Formats: sequence, structure tokens, C-alpha cells
Amino acid sequence: MTASGSFERAWQDRRRRRLALVVWVVLLFPYMWLLTVAPVGENRALYLLPWLLVGAVLGARMLLFRCPGCHRFFGLSTSIGAYSIKPRIACIHCGLGIGAPYY
Repeated sequence: MTASGSFERAWQDRRRRRLALVVWVVLLFPYMWLLTVAPVGENRALYLLPWLLVGAVLGARMLLFRCPGCHRFFGLSTSIGAYSIKPRIACIHCGLGIGAPYY
């Protein structure tokens, strides 16, 4: 396997993770609306909790994506100042841009 092939697989994985998270966010609002109009009883939180857990797992998977160049977490750092929730266009460790064919 060439280096560019492994990078391409990594970027495809990142795109799949992001798409899953975006779909979850888009479907969150209709799901919440459905919970308000559907006769689900008094325990609506029991129906919302699994949905929120799925969102937490999808968000964690997106945050824990490893850079194909340096193999460290793409958007997470151990230093307090480097971490933020904003979307990253490059690895905060090595500067590799999203979709780069090689390092």
C-alpha cells in the first residue's frame, strides 16, 4: 500500500465520520419535534437519552480522528490553549491539511 493510498483511506474515514455527525444533527430537530407531538407518555427523556448517547459517540469519534501524517489526534492536544471545538482545516500538530494526498 502506498502512502497516498493510506492517506486517502484515512480521509474517507474522516468524511464518513463527519457525515454521520451531520446527519445526526440534522435529524435531531425533527426527532425532538416528534417527541413533543407523539403520545409517548410522561417519560420523554427515556426516548431522548439513547439519541443523545448516539450523538455523544459520534462526536467522540470525530474528535478522536487520528491524523494520517503524524498519527496524533487531528484536533485535540494535551495543552489547554490549543483545544477548541471549532472545525479544523489542518492538523494542530503537524499542519497537514484536510484531504492532503501525502505528508
